[in-house]
Amino acid sequence: MSLRIAIVGGGLAGLSLAAWLQRRGQACTVFEASDGAVPREGELPLSPEGVALLRELIEVPEASLLPVLPLRVVSHSARSLLTLDDTQGPLLAQQRVSHAAVHARLREALPSGVVREGS
Repeated sequence: MSLRIAIVGGGLAGLSLAAWLQRRGQACTVFEASDGAVPREGELPLSPEGVALLRELIEVPEASLLPVLPLRVVSHSARSLLTLDDTQGPLLAQQRVSHAAVHARLREALPSGVVREGS
């Protein structure tokens, strides 16, 4: 008996899981409520381990990895409370990638028909 897997949501987590399952020969279906979902703007911070895992699923060109920025904590009034640069601990050893670019690459990596939009 073959296992049937349904993934609810076509965001980064759902698409990543689908790509991971497909790579291991397991069929699945992603159900996305919106038609042609537009991914969020902005960047996704990833640890070196996160970048390595993402590279197992999709091609991540070096050009799409953005430079590490200092971590800045601000108050609700935008007053700077704390700034840490990337030399002050492993927590800050992160790369940034475009959220929309990762979403698009994950979609491209999946066979046609895996993602069912408007469902």
